[in-house]
Amino acid sequence: MRPSCRQFIGLSFLASMNLSTSYAAETVLKETIVKAEPLSSDTQEDRSPIMVKATNEAFREKQYTFAVEALQMSPSLSVVPSAFNRGLPRTEIRGSNTYNTIVLIDNVRENDPGVDGAFNITDLTPQDLQKMTVLPGPRALFYDHQAAGGIILFETRRGKDKPKLSYDLEGGQYRTQKAGLNIEGAQTSLDYYLGGSFLRTGTGVQKNRLHGNRVADHFQNGNGTLRTVFKPASHFETDVTVRAGESRVLLNRRAQPFYTVSDNFSETDRYFFKVENRFETNDKKSRHRLLLANNGTRRTTMFDASPYLTHGENQQIKYYFDWDISKFHTLTLGVEHLREIANLQNVGTKTDHLTTLVSQYNRHLSERLKLIIGSRFIKHREFATKMTPWIGLDYDLCDSTTIFTSYGLGYRFPLIMDLYQSHPNKIGNPTLRPENTRSFEFGARQSFLDETIIGSLTYFHLISTDLISTRQLPNQTFQKINKGRRRSQGLETSLTYKISLKWDLQVAYTFMDATESARDQRALYLPTHTVSGGLNFKPQENLKTFLSAYYKSSQGDLNFAVFPAQPVSLPPSLTIRAGANYIIDDSFEIYGRVENVLNDKSESFYGYGSRDIGAFAGMRITWQ
Repeated sequence: MRPSCRQFIGLSFLASMNLSTSYAAETVLKETIVKAEPLSSDTQEDRSPIMVKATNEAFREKQYTFAVEALQMSPSLSVVPSAFNRGLPRTEIRGSNTYNTIVLIDNVRENDPGVDGAFNITDLTPQDLQKMTVLPGPRALFYDHQAAGGIILFETRRGKDKPKLSYDLEGGQYRTQKAGLNIEGAQTSLDYYLGGSFLRTGTGVQKNRLHGNRVADHFQNGNGTLRTVFKPASHFETDVTVRAGESRVLLNRRAQPFYTVSDNFSETDRYFFKVENRFETNDKKSRHRLLLANNGTRRTTMFDASPYLTHGENQQIKYYFDWDISKFHTLTLGVEHLREIANLQNVGTKTDHLTTLVSQYNRHLSERLKLIIGSRFIKHREFATKMTPWIGLDYDLCDSTTIFTSYGLGYRFPLIMDLYQSHPNKIGNPTLRPENTRSFEFGARQSFLDETIIGSLTYFHLISTDLISTRQLPNQTFQKINKGRRRSQGLETSLTYKISLKWDLQVAYTFMDATESARDQRALYLPTHTVSGGLNFKPQENLKTFLSAYYKSSQGDLNFAVFPAQPVSLPPSLTIRAGANYIIDDSFEIYGRVENVLNDKSESFYGYGSRDIGAFAGMRITWQ
């Protein structure tokens, strides 16, 4: 047993500790900085570095409509929800450039090469997700060369226990209609999950005061997911996942006569297919994983009453070999090949090829000191070979206190559309150079009372050079350029406190100083202060209630209603949600919530305000 640290830690340290915000009571941060694994499986989840983790149970209890709502509770992750013609949701971890945040679902890259390399997290249905993990910092480079700021990981729901059929039905303000049906189960040689969902809700995602308050607009989304895990032997399994979906933004033409041809301002079709084989030797000292995947998005948007079509697709092959050399040494080697395809209207089909060699070595230098060192060698068809190294150290002062640090270098290559795009209001730039980001972090974690209280404090510093940004040309078109550099630094602090069997509390705070170019202009879309928190109360075994809040200070934006676009400052915002879940019996549950309790009128994008206060209620029926 290691000596106690409480004599020299002091309660003052706890006051500034960083919470790794936890949605599930069972979340444990003991292994937070130990080892990264590219495999989303039950056998590896305890080795993944975890900053924020949310499980399917937490999604249900918090009644999230979109997965992006759960992301807003993560320290250092800036999320700006989507808004009709202002594009897809922006997600930035620690102030990294807008599209530096890579999203992996079941270890498959989801960022769309046909639309700025972004991923519309709004399309994800929480009911189909097993787990969500937000991993900030250089160690995320293990998963992708672009993840110097961090990465977002999702895992598709996997069947467990005896067969179960569930049906969800929800309704509420803004003519919200939501339904979901799924069946899952686990047998000796097969785990299976099959789910389908439909959502229709008013005012799209946000209201638009610049072009009329289109309260009759609708956002519509449908998804179907199938995941099967075949287990012919105890040391071998084949994981197959198929997913398809469609989303639409439907406009009310009477309120917005500008769009006169079709009610569909945007329509997106999505498809996803993955096969992964996992093999473990009998002595359990080595593991092999082979993954093949194909996923893509077909998107139709309206521009000046004319449709514009894009099709982005990722074809991926990944192989990893893990070797537990000894109790204190672990080596991971891998090779990845990514083929990005973008079929752009007026341009045709363009492809990119990236081949990557991955290596990571974990070594316990002593009982308390751990070393993580790794690299990715990336061969790009259009650009020179790049190397993204990272290194990390963890030191356990005692059982309850750990300090850690890490450093890494990442790259973002220009996308196909950045180089060759020919959009009605966007043109490509074949002279773009890769963007590079240096990322550093230093922090500490502390737990008290047998992890009843967990806190941590992290300092981060990122510098991006040859920043890939957007400029507005005189003819009202846009083009990507290399624009100087961005520097972001700040502190993440958070706290989890399991007050009693009935009460638990989570609080997180992030201070961020992000500037761009040589004149140190304030970076757009990034608030200086963000605070999130949640209070859960369980007055009795079958009743659970929650109260959550999200605050962000003022942030910069651009007003595109004038030409050229002018910088503006958006005021602070405070959003509060409250709700309850009541389990009548093992087969029937009812729930309800109120969103935007204070009826906050703030805007995430200039001109696009939050939805008004709204009440929602639903029921869940389960047969097993």
